[in-house]
Amino acid sequence: MAKTGEKSKKMIYVYNKTDDIFTVERPTKEKIRGSIDLDDIIIDINSRGSIAGVEILNASKVLGVSKSMLSNARKAELFARQGTEYMLFKVVIWLDQQKFQFATNIPARSELLSV
Repeated sequence: MAKTGEKSKKMIYVYNKTDDIFTVERPTKEKIRGSIDLDDIIIDINSRGSIAGVEILNASKVLGVSKSMLSNARKAELFARQGTEYMLFKVVIWLDQQKFQFATNIPARSELLSV
């Protein structure tokens, strides 16, 4: 059963326990220009070339936590920092008293990103 969306510091997050997908999005009316697929991570890029949201497929495996814990997430945030060669993005999820995070770099030369 999917968890309904929650807002956290202007972020919307949803965990779908059935499909094991954790989504964090910035609430915006901007259209998605495209997505970058990094295996179990899908990054949505908006029309300005910024990260609009992240979907973590197989989230319990990627984050190393149980589906039950992800179902009870208290807060989630998405951070991104643009450099000249890379964009760093990080997803932070608060579960009970613990904080779990996933971070990676995306080459800034991707045609979807603005530099």
